[in-house]
Amino acid sequence: PSTYMDLTAFDKYVLGRPKIDNVRVEFIPDGGTMLARFLAGAADLATGTGPNVTQAQQLKTQNWDGQIAINLGSTHVHLFAQYIDPFNPVLTDKRFHKALMYALNRQELVDSIEFGYGGVEDIPWPKSDPHYNDLAASVEKYPYDPQRAAAMFQAVGYAKGSDGFLQSTSTGKKLEQVEFRTTAEQPFQVAMLAAMSNYFKEAGLDIQQVPIPQERTADRAYRVSGPGLEELQFSIGPQSTIGWMHTSKIPTPENGYTSGNYPRYSNREWDGMIDKFAITIPENERYAVLKGIFSWVQDNLMDMAIIYGVGVQLASKRMVVPELNPIWTAETWDLK
Repeated sequence: PSTYMDLTAFDKYVLGRPKIDNVRVEFIPDGGTMLARFLAGAADLATGTGPNVTQAQQLKTQNWDGQIAINLGSTHVHLFAQYIDPFNPVLTDKRFHKALMYALNRQELVDSIEFGYGGVEDIPWPKSDPHYNDLAASVEKYPYDPQRAAAMFQAVGYAKGSDGFLQSTSTGKKLEQVEFRTTAEQPFQVAMLAAMSNYFKEAGLDIQQVPIPQERTADRAYRVSGPGLEELQFSIGPQSTIGWMHTSKIPTPENGYTSGNYPRYSNREWDGMIDKFAITIPENERYAVLKGIFSWVQDNLMDMAIIYGVGVQLASKRMVVPELNPIWTAETWDLK
C-alpha cells in the first residue's frame, strides 16, 4: 500500500491483449526521487501530473538518453486566499486580490520557470475549448502593472511605508506577515512559490514562504486552515474549475475536512450559478451560464488563475508509447 502496484496483462481485454506482460506502478511523491529513478535506468515511464518541465530540463542538461515530450498540459497554477479566519479581513477583499494579480509578471514566470513552454492564463479553462477565445474576451484581465497594484492596495487602505512594506493609510500600522503556502514535494510548485513571493515583496507584502512538508500533506485540518495564501497546481475543466468551490464542499470538522473547497469560499449567488450549470443541457444556455461564471471568477478572484501547467512525459529509450499522457491506451505500449 502507497508504495507500488503490480499489474498483469489481461488476455481477454476488449481492445486486445496488452503487448507488455507485466507493469509495476510505483507511487513516488518526491520529484527528486522520481528523477533519480530515471537516471539510474530503474524507471520506464512517467506521465500525467507526475513529471514537470524543470525535471525535463534537468534530464536534458544531463544528456539523458531517454525520450522527453513537453506540451501545454491539462493543469494550471492557481492562487487562492483563505476566506474563513484569515490573518486580516482585507484578505477576503477582491480589490486585494486584484492587487496581487497586477503585481505578478506572469509572462516572466512562464519564461523563467516553465522555460517558455506554458502560457499566461486569462481564465481557468482549457485553451483547446472552441469557446475559449470568446470566454477570455469577456472577462477582466490582469496584466503586470505595479502601479495598478499599488492603486488597488491603496483602495483597501494600504500603501508602502518608508521601509517598503504596506502599512495602513489611516493608522500607520504595518500589514501583518502573509503566510504563503504550497506543497513541498513538487519542485515546480516550490519554485513558483519563491518567484511569486519575490513579486509580492516588491509590491510591499511581508511574505513568509511555507513549503508544506510531505508528512503534513495529508493533515486535512492543517491544509485548509492556512491564514494567508496558497499556490497549487491543479487540473482544469468543469469538474475541477467549477465543481470544487461550492458552499457544500467547504471542509469542516463535521465532514472530516475532506471536501475540496480549500479557500472555504461561500456565496449564494455563486452557488446558484454552479448549480444551474450542472443541470442545464441546451448548449447555448449552458454556454451563457458558463460565461457568467467566468465573469464572476475574474471579477471576484476567489480562485486566481496564474499560468498554464506544462504536460511532460518521460520515457526510457526502450519504451514505445503512442501519445503524450497515454494512460488510457496502455494496451498499445510496447518495449523495443
